[in-house]
Amino acid sequence: MMADPEPTSDEAASKIGLRVGDVPAAAEYYATLGFERFAEIPGPDGRPVMVMLRRGDLQLLVDALVGIPFADSDRERRTVTGPRGLGVVIGVQVDDVDSVAERCARAGGELTTPPRDSPWGERYAEFVDPFGYAWKAFRPLAAGRLKSLVMGSPPLVISGFRRNRRRLGSGAPTAGPAAVRNREAPGRRVP
Repeated sequence: MMADPEPTSDEAASKIGLRVGDVPAAAEYYATLGFERFAEIPGPDGRPVMVMLRRGDLQLLVDALVGIPFADSDRERRTVTGPRGLGVVIGVQVDDVDSVAERCARAGGELTTPPRDSPWGERYAEFVDPFGYAWKAFRPLAAGRLKSLVMGSPPLVISGFRRNRRRLGSGAPTAGPAAVRNREAPGRRVP
């Protein structure tokens, strides 16, 4: 097994590229999630065609739909015509889920799941930003709060492993892929 190379810079551990129609507006919107702008690349007209933002170890590369010389391909043509980010939700941990959800909605996002406590151990809200990308703002629940949510609930089946919610204590079950369903109603996802 190869060892990870030693870091040679302060590059972010994770990077996500998002293509949008209005780069400056997107950069401003993502600031509501705590991202800070640290670089931009102007196009011929002086408006940014790429803005780089960072929040902790996550870097967003916000690129213009047109104006950057991406290779012409079927994938590129589909990217330009949309829709954006189908099937992907970008999750960021925040201190105050309720205030982030409120700010994002006020800034033009569509709140798809209002803030709530989950049985898997987090407070979260989900929304679609004005550029078509789905986001999840979350924070882990305290062990006592998690325990009070799950006491008396039916056991969970997580990727074939049975876990009793009463035994969770300080954290949510983590085994296997994300196929979490209620054992009492097979095929139904836990809300």
